[in-house]
Amino acid sequence: MARSPECTEQYPQKVRDTADICQRDVQPHHLTLLFLPTILYRLAEASNPLVCSIIPLLQFRCGGRDSPQHKTPRSPMSHLRLHTIFATLVLFPATLSYSQQYTQASCTFNLFQAPGLVGGVNDFRTTVGQSSSNAALGFVRYSGGNVSYFSPPNAASTNPSGRNDGGASVGFYTTQGSSIRKGFILQGSTFTSFTHPKAVHGTVLTANNKYNSTVGYFFDSANITHGFKRYSNGGLVSLNYPGASGGTQALGINDYGTVVGSFVSISGGNAFEHGFLYHGGTWAQVDYSTNPGTSLDAISNTNVVVGHFQWLSTYISFLYANGVFKNIFVPNADSTQVTDISAKGVISGNAAYSDGSVKEFTATCK
Repeated sequence: MARSPECTEQYPQKVRDTADICQRDVQPHHLTLLFLPTILYRLAEASNPLVCSIIPLLQFRCGGRDSPQHKTPRSPMSHLRLHTIFATLVLFPATLSYSQQYTQASCTFNLFQAPGLVGGVNDFRTTVGQSSSNAALGFVRYSGGNVSYFSPPNAASTNPSGRNDGGASVGFYTTQGSSIRKGFILQGSTFTSFTHPKAVHGTVLTANNKYNSTVGYFFDSANITHGFKRYSNGGLVSLNYPGASGGTQALGINDYGTVVGSFVSISGGNAFEHGFLYHGGTWAQVDYSTNPGTSLDAISNTNVVVGHFQWLSTYISFLYANGVFKNIFVPNADSTQVTDISAKGVISGNAAYSDGSVKEFTATCK
């Protein structure tokens, strides 16, 4: 029998994991082709590192926009034109031209309106993100529609990007008067700020698993990113793709410790972004196309990966499993941005429409 969505109101914010469990029986029926300008612009305005890492191609200006004067309103997105993995640790080759038509994933979407763009999701379809009306606030939206907000002390911006089934949220924030990012872990009412000991220009936490292991990256003195894994006891492991002179970003982790992300190689003075998979000391490069611009953003417990490919004006969200790419897009939307996949395969994202409206979604795809 389905529990009432309002059961979340019975629990204070400090026991948010219990609120997630309340929602587990409330199961609603369970950035696609050529997406770019406004979603990326909005994220760039919020100094979203996943966007800022590719900003040179777009000539956006990242950083220094985390003050209250630079909030990220829900602006129209009318110009968007959506222009295993380690199954036995064997990676299938995947280097096709993006002009080749990939199969469309078969998806069931649940569309809804959230307080801002959705960045992460768990198996209960609880989503997290940054409020578009107040950049200092992060939000948690439960599957039944109830929303709670949180803000780190003295925060100028709060950007949640991941949430596990235990109700722990991770992300990054900035404080008033500073553009330096700090990672955070929020479990109930317990807020933990985290700065990597080698960080100079900021730390970002991107995802967590059921063991509360987190992954992320930090910026060194040259603003080069370095990936890492942080165990729940505070222990750290470096995750730097071999030979990635342009930086590594660890973006997703599943309950088996498999990590996905992106790295940048430098050749002839040019930067080339590629996706990667990492497990138990073994690295594998994954490319959607022969052109650079692949990022693997999250991974489920069955090694289904979601990510995106960006090259110049082309932005494509995809699902990747067993060596096969499938494009993901919301029907009738002008653009689709996939942001996360939960342990059991619930996908989150944002969709923009020709009338300027934006809707968030959860989905299952195959």
